[in-house]
Amino acid sequence: MTDPEPVMTTQPASRPLIGILFMIAGISLLATLDAIVKIVSQDYGVAQTIFLRSLLALPVLMLLVPFEGGFSALKTKRPMLHLSRGVVMVITACCFVYSFQQLPLSDAYALIFSSPLILTVLAVPLLGEKVGRHRAIAVVIGFIGVLIAVRPGYVAFEVATAIALTGALGYALVLIFIRQMSKTETTIAITFYATLILTAASATTMPWLWQTPSLEHCLMYVATGVLGGLGQYCLTLAFRHASASLLAPYEYLSLIWGAFYGYVVFGDIPGFYTIAGSVFIVASGLYIIHRERMKAGPEAAVIVSTDPAIAASAEDQKDNTG
Repeated sequence: MTDPEPVMTTQPASRPLIGILFMIAGISLLATLDAIVKIVSQDYGVAQTIFLRSLLALPVLMLLVPFEGGFSALKTKRPMLHLSRGVVMVITACCFVYSFQQLPLSDAYALIFSSPLILTVLAVPLLGEKVGRHRAIAVVIGFIGVLIAVRPGYVAFEVATAIALTGALGYALVLIFIRQMSKTETTIAITFYATLILTAASATTMPWLWQTPSLEHCLMYVATGVLGGLGQYCLTLAFRHASASLLAPYEYLSLIWGAFYGYVVFGDIPGFYTIAGSVFIVASGLYIIHRERMKAGPEAAVIVSTDPAIAASAEDQKDNTG
């Protein structure tokens, strides 16, 4: 007797407007989470911020399990793949939080959104995909945007920009893991086990790095768990109602939110080079989405975010509507 297939809860895309609204809501919630992470990480460090953000997200995810098919949806056929992806996620999360801590949000987002470009390159040796002339040109243009944003030789944020780009590389690897896992694993399983591994890994540092947060900061940490869980669920609903290629461009709203929170909360104004580089990066990313859709059908898209639930939801939706 063969093992039962995982319960896939995604329904065919049929109401694109509702999908877009859920996508906007999810991106907005997660961008707000990133702004809070930037605030609390200044006082409590990277490891503690990852630990509390992940720990407090777990109860929210557990509350979502009944809506995602029950505990059977958490069954996995690929535990070692979850573990391997979790290790990469730990490194990536550290890079993301550190870049939020050290850089203006708009700068950090601009660098993180180079992940689709890195994914396109890595997909050749790791997934056996072929990159045609058009996508290759888009990748080159995107990396020109990264160089404009980074400004090699401009040393003010040299370490932070390098770490942000390392995070983008790590996230591209996470996307490859998700593409491999989505054929047998549910969205909630992919998200839950990544969060569990992040919690466990960061917990090992707490005996040495723990600082008891104030009441105000405790509430902020609780907010990160709630916002993360609700944001993930909104994204799951979005990809149930609309195709990945339709929703993927709305991810770039994160850049607008980053600029907004950067100015309102932190007094940061995006510089000319950040804006110019972002234009190149976004244009190349949108063109890669367009080429993927032409090549692989209306469900294809490059999904990238500071939260893996976006990519997991999109891959789940593609596998169950195609």
